[in-house]
Parts: sequence; structure tokens; C-alpha cells
Amino acid sequence: MKLLQNKLIVYDGACPLCLSLRDKVLRWQIFPEEKIASYYELPEAQASQIDPERFTREMAVIDLAGGETIYGPEALRLIFSERYALAKLFFSIPGVMVPIRFIYKTLAYNRYIVSTPRKDMPVCNCEPQGPAVYHAAYLGYSLFVALAVTFLFGMGLANYFPQMSMAQGGGAMLLIAGTGWVLQSLVSVLFFGQMRFQYIRHLFTIMRMGVMPLLPVALIMLIFPDLHWLVPTLAVLVSSGTMLKQHYLRVWRLNASQFWTGSWFVGLQATACAWVYYFIFLH
Repeated sequence: MKLLQNKLIVYDGACPLCLSLRDKVLRWQIFPEEKIASYYELPEAQASQIDPERFTREMAVIDLAGGETIYGPEALRLIFSERYALAKLFFSIPGVMVPIRFIYKTLAYNRYIVSTPRKDMPVCNCEPQGPAVYHAAYLGYSLFVALAVTFLFGMGLANYFPQMSMAQGGGAMLLIAGTGWVLQSLVSVLFFGQMRFQYIRHLFTIMRMGVMPLLPVALIMLIFPDLHWLVPTLAVLVSSGTMLKQHYLRVWRLNASQFWTGSWFVGLQATACAWVYYFIFLH
């Protein structure tokens, strides 16, 4: 049987996350290119098979023979079950679709926040607002990752300070790295205007993405306590550069002043330096 016979996978062509996933699907040859299309490039007859309001929340798989259009997690189950026998077995497990639906909706309602904005794409005001629970779940996930990696990195750095335990190192790193984020979030709540919640979601994403260069170094420091201090220093510089680039692009995406990038960066460095001074000279 031909793969996805009479079926067409339709994605949001204005979404950086969707475009990134499409590129990976094509690169890894999971599905042929002729089976995937952007909603905004569909002929009118095919576009009419999709509910525009529902499509803001879920991807679609249309039937070119005129059959029912399938959306979201059920569409994923259909296409991957047809592509992989193991996926078909996995999706047949009772109750497995419950967490998959929640994860899918969390990503779908935050998809314009998850990926790095691209300047080669037009700014789109079609992001779904959705139930608050999915925004809260995404914020919670991003915060957990950022805190966990930062704490691990601090545990590794404790090797360079004999008077400090690993737990103390982790706690100190949370203060050093996190105080500026808290202050910037509070300031944005007061002064960013109607887009304050969008900006805070971007901040949490920047934190999550920014700590990723620290994770492998943190694990290496925990295994090899005599690692040269230049290695974690380089990791911090890469992390800071990643966050600075992300912040610039995300403020651009919100069509806001880059004053916010400057205030965020200055606040982050000032609070970090203050804590470092405290722990080295006063503590």
C-alpha cells in the first residue's frame, strides 16, 4: 500500500516550529515532500477542506479523495502509525493518547514561542491564545529545565571552591543566574504593556534555551572535578551569547523596543556580579 495514499499533511507555514519540524521530516525522509504542504499554499479546493479556526490549534491531514479531515494528535497517530509498525503498536496502548494530547496541545498553543523567530518570515498575529493551562504547563516546563540545569552547573562549579558544598554551589548559582530574570519579569509586568505575558513567555523560553550549553559541561564537571576552569567559563560565554541573540530576536518578534534587551542584559550582569562579589568576598 502506498504511504499516505490520498492524504496530505498540512502545516502552519507561518510558524517557525512547524517549518523546523517540516525540514527535519524531509531531511530524515520520514515522509515524501509531495505529502506535506503549507496551509497558505494550498489550492482553494484543498484549503476549503480545513476548518480555519481549528487549524489555528491543530495541524491537519486532508483526504484528497474528499474524505474526512483529521486534526492534531489523531492526525499524528494516523500518519506515524501508517509509517512505522512500532508507532502503530505504541498508539494502540490504552490511555497513551491522554498525555500525548496534553503535550501536543501544550506545544501547539505555544508554538510561536518555542522556536527562534526568523526574520525571513512575516510576523503573524495568528498565534492561538488557548486555555491558560497549556501556557502554564509550558512555563512550568521551561522553568523546571532552566532551574535544574543551573543548579547542576552550580554543583559542578563547587569543585573550584573547597569551602562550598555541591548543594551550596547549586543554590548560589540559582541566585547568581536567577535574580536578574526575576527582576526583569517584575519590571515587565509593570511596564511592558499589553504584551507583558507574551514577553514573559519569551523570557522563560530564553532561559530554557540559554542553559542548554551549560548542561554537558555541568555533567562533565560532576564526573571530572579537576576540569580546567576555562571550560565552564567558555560554557557561560556561549550561554550568555545564546540568550542575548534569542532576546534580541524575540523583542523584534514582539515589535518592541530593544531597550528591553539592554535593560535585561544589564540587569542580568549587574545582579550576577553583585552575587559573585558577595560569595567570594563577603560570604
